[in-house]
Amino acid sequence: MAPPPPVREVAARVVAARDSNRAAVFATAVAAMGLLAIAVDDGLSFEHLLPFEPGTGAVSVLLFVLYGLTAFGPWLRVAAPAGAARVRCGEGVVRVGRRMISAREVAYASVVPAAHGASVAIVLRRGARPLFLEVADLEEGRAIARALGADGAPEAVPAAAPPRGVRAAALALTAVSALTGVLALLAQAIPALRGLHGIGLVNVLFGPFAVVFAAVPRLRAPGRGAFDAHVALHAAAGSGAEAASPREVGGAAALLARKDEDVAAWLARLDALPREGTAYRGDVLSAEALHAVVSDESASPDVRAGAARLLARRHAEPTSALVRVVADPDVRLRVEAALEADPEAATEELERLGPLFRTEGRARAR
Repeated sequence: MAPPPPVREVAARVVAARDSNRAAVFATAVAAMGLLAIAVDDGLSFEHLLPFEPGTGAVSVLLFVLYGLTAFGPWLRVAAPAGAARVRCGEGVVRVGRRMISAREVAYASVVPAAHGASVAIVLRRGARPLFLEVADLEEGRAIARALGADGAPEAVPAAAPPRGVRAAALALTAVSALTGVLALLAQAIPALRGLHGIGLVNVLFGPFAVVFAAVPRLRAPGRGAFDAHVALHAAAGSGAEAASPREVGGAAALLARKDEDVAAWLARLDALPREGTAYRGDVLSAEALHAVVSDESASPDVRAGAARLLARRHAEPTSALVRVVADPDVRLRVEAALEADPEAATEELERLGPLFRTEGRARAR
């Protein structure tokens, strides 16, 4: 009998959650109880319940905080940080820190390269949230996938989209709570409007709903934090699109270069590039070539900014995802400026930033 393969140990960073809603639940629960206490104090004249006199600035500040937390507290989210872990790969099992994952639990494992290192997505059969591992290189990622009985082929990872109905209801609650809060504060500040003070009872009634909405883990739309960056990375790699050839990438860079044009003329030319090819013009750029240009740290800032603009306008790429792939902060500012939908606003910001001058290639040294 052949001996079992040796256990391999890999250093990794683990991204297991999109964000934390504990702060949202705590804030809205405190606000709901505070508004209830004020309502009881007003209704039953418990003078000892609150140490403030009606109409004072202290009461206004307290109401501002409580109404604000009731309205906007459900949307508070704190991005979950990635944690370091030792990953031990055995035959049919992977231990991530103290967590044991068996090959029988895994639907598939996707391994894709990132700007630095590789991302491993482990998707379980029972529909639990995917687990992402950031490792040093592709070979380490594939070793993890092989230990789980998978080939590590790139596949799209299910994205946790927020429920539309719940999110719409939470937005409506925010609008109503904010309005009633403003009216209640006006009643505190203006004696002629004291009759509106009772409108704050609306927020007392909606307080429990605010706590319920705060407890919804997917209330906020995706697009922020490390977890969503990994989802986008695997979605792009698992789309089945072929990579652009070096010749196509070089042609795209030449076409996107600003040359001797002013900023307004350059942006106008980019926006006017044809959507369909012709027999004699090679100026229709594929999404794959544009992605390659945006990710190329050796390309000029203008070329990368132009590629990002076309990806956003022609291919509806999320601007947050395009900005994330640019590591250099000075280049990122120019990409963000080029992503402005209004050409005049984009021109003004790019002209304000001016050309990027350096005495050494910082982007290459990263």
